[in-house]
Amino acid sequence: MKVPEGWRLTDIGSNLVGSTLRNAEGEFSHGDLRAVNKTLGMVPMKDRVKGKSVDRAKIVKKGWFAYNPMRINVGSICRWEEEEDCIVSPDYVAFHCNENSLLNDYFYHFRHSYRWKRFMGDAGHGSVRIRIYLEDLKKLSCALPPITEQKRIAEILSTWDRAIETVEKLIANSQAQKKALMQQLLTGKKRLPGFQDNWSEFVLGSIGDTYSGLSGKSKKDFGSGQIYVPYKNVFKNSEVDFSSIDYVQIADDENQNEVRHGDIIFTTSSETPEEVGMSSVVISPPARTHLNSFCFGFRPKNLEQLNPIFSKHFFRCPAIRQEISSLAQGSTRHNLSKREMLKLRIRLPSIKEQNEIAFILESGERAEINFRKIHKCITKEKSALMQQLLTGKRRVKVEEADNA
Repeated sequence: MKVPEGWRLTDIGSNLVGSTLRNAEGEFSHGDLRAVNKTLGMVPMKDRVKGKSVDRAKIVKKGWFAYNPMRINVGSICRWEEEEDCIVSPDYVAFHCNENSLLNDYFYHFRHSYRWKRFMGDAGHGSVRIRIYLEDLKKLSCALPPITEQKRIAEILSTWDRAIETVEKLIANSQAQKKALMQQLLTGKKRLPGFQDNWSEFVLGSIGDTYSGLSGKSKKDFGSGQIYVPYKNVFKNSEVDFSSIDYVQIADDENQNEVRHGDIIFTTSSETPEEVGMSSVVISPPARTHLNSFCFGFRPKNLEQLNPIFSKHFFRCPAIRQEISSLAQGSTRHNLSKREMLKLRIRLPSIKEQNEIAFILESGERAEINFRKIHKCITKEKSALMQQLLTGKRRVKVEEADNA
């Protein structure tokens, strides 16, 4: 391993200090790391432990780390950020850095490095349940910069983290605003200026009809040929994403349904009723596009009665989703039939009001999409910078760090 000038080669484990077991008396926050596999950030829970002693707990102070050594994604590490001490189960690995040689703030970023992730993927031992303990980290050798340079690197990367967090808050606010608008505008609880007419009630089957997806296909038919929309595309997107499609062989004499502009696709089956009947609207599809066999399509008779962009938001509205979920049948596997879906009763505004509602909701969605693009860009740039700084490929001189 090439060591940058001024850096020293060491093993990470020798720079880490484990939290010892002790009896905790008084009032503490209890750190529950059950969500550690989903996040590399904060300890996710802070249940108060009041007025009683806790035997054999591990204390975690602000800036210290903890992880579960025997779970999927073993080695994913949480950091405690609160001022008050926290206690965690003795089953967890809890530690902090010896700040004479390795800063906690520097290690916070190092654990996101490629080298750390590679090591944690290879270092586990055990057959049924992979385990990685603090002692195992002594097998990871790396080059560490001097403390002053560690501090500057951590400061720079933390600045990028704050920018990322700001954009994440903007995304969350945009999502919350859109959800509130959907609940109000798509149910008629809030009316737009200039619209006072009562909404009309319809049985879904009176304004359109259903059709089935692909039939009679085997595994050998997939992978090439004509476009079809896969199940996951429908489930994940309120509007079909034609950049994420698959292919299927269709003979010239086959009678397979094709999707059209304005069609609404629904998923037919799920393990929970809440996820049955997820909708995705077809907007300007490529020619000869088909539908997977685990969904069905609904084709409105008149797009002047049901605006496709309005439909995109309408059938994903929580109030409508609840109505669709109630139609699901089954116990272990929940299914939605086309016949039951056609019985769904809905209330629709005039096409003019639909157009206005669709415009407002699309504007909010575009704002969220733009924030997500910014988030992706900043995250990518921060990741590239981090790999350079943490390996010494790009140096930060202490006297120049304030201008970095």
